[in-house]
Amino acid sequence: MANGWTDERRAKQAAAIRRWKPWQQSTGPRTPEGKARSSRNAFRETIRKYALLMQWLQREHKKYLRGQPPASQADFVRKAAALGIDCADFEGWKG
Repeated sequence: MANGWTDERRAKQAAAIRRWKPWQQSTGPRTPEGKARSSRNAFRETIRKYALLMQWLQREHKKYLRGQPPASQADFVRKAAALGIDCADFEGWKG
């Protein structure tokens, strides 16, 4: 395999992890600082999705400026849905 993990090695590691059960020792954040930091995880993911959508829009705008046909509203809605963004957030956009 390209990453160095053979099927045998992967199976052996999977069996070991099932024996160790590390998810049973996981406690999550305990301190107020850790809790505050982990609460921002969802926010960061949302910002990342919107940033990816903005990059796509910028690329489409550059195409438009070069005289190529622009993306349709349906293309935008499909791209947003692929990123997990609900287009109900965009007032009046149905797709």
